[in-house]
Amino acid sequence: MHTRLLTLTVALAVVASLALVGTLPAAAADGAPTISVSDADVDPDGTATVDLTISEAPNGLSGFTVNVSTDGAVEITDAAVDDVFGLGGATIADDGSEVGLTAVDINRDVGPTDDPVHLATLELRGVDPGDGTLEVTVNAIEDDEGNVFDTATGHGSVTVTGSSASASAGGDDDGLAVETGVLVGGLALLVVAGLVARYRS
Repeated sequence: MHTRLLTLTVALAVVASLALVGTLPAAAADGAPTISVSDADVDPDGTATVDLTISEAPNGLSGFTVNVSTDGAVEITDAAVDDVFGLGGATIADDGSEVGLTAVDINRDVGPTDDPVHLATLELRGVDPGDGTLEVTVNAIEDDEGNVFDTATGHGSVTVTGSSASASAGGDDDGLAVETGVLVGGLALLVVAGLVARYRS
């Protein structure tokens, strides 16, 4: 019981700290881990998937909140945080222009590593022929000791090939339906629910 209560305390502390940390500065020290999204080629109205990764996690990775946005050549139709984190979620803007990703490594499965760590997968739909960009914004990220660490970002390139798109992007232009703070707050409830269920079992 004491172990489960300690796990709950630690998880909530991680979520709270991620919620309090503002958007991290874009500039990072040389040699900092890089969070990047892969490139993709897609047909108008076709779909493709891209991966969000961090190049290394020397001191582990306890949690993160990251946004990925597109400039209109494609729209984001689906997204999922890697299962290794135990708890996480994705919130996509109504118009598919942006996704907010939040995760907590509740079981500490992502230990210190010099190898790349897969963070999430995004599904894209081609809209207008041409070239576009997937931009990564790091809102918060912490290592296994709860320390915020510097990261660099690598943006992805997308190419929509074809003569025309058969459908236009839907929805309005309100941006993310849920702000990062709300995302993390919702994740806190998810953490509590998951741990309470585990305790009762």
